[in-house]
Amino acid sequence: MSFSCGKTQKVDDKLIQYDNALAIVCDTAREHASRRRHNSSTSSRKRTRTPLVGSDRIASGFTRVPLINALDSRCAAAVLAPHSTPQHDTSAMDGYAVCSSSTLTASDDHPLLLRVVDYIAAGDGPRLKHQDDINFQEATTVCVEIMTGARFPETSFPFLDAVVKVEDVVLGEDWSENGSMVSRHILLRKPVSPCQHRRPAGSDIRKGAVIVEELEVIRPKHIAALASLGVVDIEVSDIPNLTIEQHWESAPSRPPRIGFLSTGSEIVDLSQRDVFARREQLDIQSIPDSNGPYMLTTLITMCPWAEVMHLGIAEDNEDALTQKLTAAVTRDDLDVIITSGGVSRGRYDLVRDVVETRLKGRVRFHGAKIRPGAPVLFGEIDAEAVGRRSRSDRPIAFFGAPGNPLAAAVALRFFVLPYVLSLSPRSERSHHSMLKTIDSGDSHCSTFLRCNGSVRQVKLDSCRRKPRDMTVFWLARRSPGDAQIVGILTDQASYKLSGILKADCWVVIPAGVDEVCSGDQLMMCSL
Repeated sequence: MSFSCGKTQKVDDKLIQYDNALAIVCDTAREHASRRRHNSSTSSRKRTRTPLVGSDRIASGFTRVPLINALDSRCAAAVLAPHSTPQHDTSAMDGYAVCSSSTLTASDDHPLLLRVVDYIAAGDGPRLKHQDDINFQEATTVCVEIMTGARFPETSFPFLDAVVKVEDVVLGEDWSENGSMVSRHILLRKPVSPCQHRRPAGSDIRKGAVIVEELEVIRPKHIAALASLGVVDIEVSDIPNLTIEQHWESAPSRPPRIGFLSTGSEIVDLSQRDVFARREQLDIQSIPDSNGPYMLTTLITMCPWAEVMHLGIAEDNEDALTQKLTAAVTRDDLDVIITSGGVSRGRYDLVRDVVETRLKGRVRFHGAKIRPGAPVLFGEIDAEAVGRRSRSDRPIAFFGAPGNPLAAAVALRFFVLPYVLSLSPRSERSHHSMLKTIDSGDSHCSTFLRCNGSVRQVKLDSCRRKPRDMTVFWLARRSPGDAQIVGILTDQASYKLSGILKADCWVVIPAGVDEVCSGDQLMMCSL
């Protein structure tokens, strides 16, 4: 049997600091912007935001609109969660589901060998595919490969209650003389805690929780939460007819065009109700696309001059992902492409390989020392390399965001938005040219982006620690009585949307700091 530290996806071993990653993004944006402005002049234009799809006026005087069109409208009546999320216990990591009680003796001197008997992807049903191959005597010496978001198998034989990350195991494979794989095993060198990296059912949004209050203005965070619950449309009391007047200083001939692509075979666009129903009938775990609606509406809110489009959903195979991305590059004349999911270390994390090998793209960095969102990817795609001959010589910026909602939100807010805003000289000066060095006690923090020029006082019940070498982005909420004080939310789990519903801002804790306490001066950014 041959063993190797496993897997597959080319995430850089040495992650770069956020400051350095942001500098790469903004420098690239300035370079791209100079190309876009080559033959342009100052211009002014008006655009009206029109509904993406149709809306229906109903007898009560309210209007029922598709969820994504409800942005900036007032909710006609309070909307409650129709069910809890997640609906089943799921894995928080790419790795291997194990029986934790069988790992108690694992150590460097006596590693535990477990046979990999099956694999579970997000979207698979609750039953193991090859359970008949497992006999009672070996039930505690087997494991199952499991992907992030995949449902834990509903079986007591073996009882799989925890996940060990793919990075924490050594993978071994047996091959026959004719070159076919006979078996796979992993080596564990330390015990696994009960329920480690397991997300309990109902641990995010509880059934009956209020998602939007009556007459509350609907924001991107509400749309994300409602989408995750499978809400397709909503009654609103008004539909804003937003007219945006654009004044470009040395402006490009047209506003930037941004496309967003969701990835994952388990992800379903709720506008495709027949597909969603069919998957449920087949006992396939269907996960409504929430990252897409959140990304689109956040971009519309923060970059109203940009043209934003949804590119659909790509299944977890190289051909499907290549087809979607190639179409976006060659047909839609995009300046920016964003994907969510597929950038970590799992079996189906294919985005980097497709960008580099199929689209001949250049990856500028893959992985940053941040939390959440460490696997974030940034690169460039040369449109001519995939068959487009009619566009200018400017490359397309490519952002690969992680699939967990908070990680995707961080990638959008702290990587994509600085790029898009930097395409406009005015936006660049007002949002991203101000840098500040923070001095917290005797610890001199590195220079980093000053978000919206805001410094707020953080109020905490107790001190809060973080890894010193990481930049972290924590959800927070302004104090009702003092806009200068914010409180950091207790739960920052990257798979949860309940936190983003409670929050109204981010606080940024830079590398070089390992603890923040009440009264510390911290950067605050709008949500």
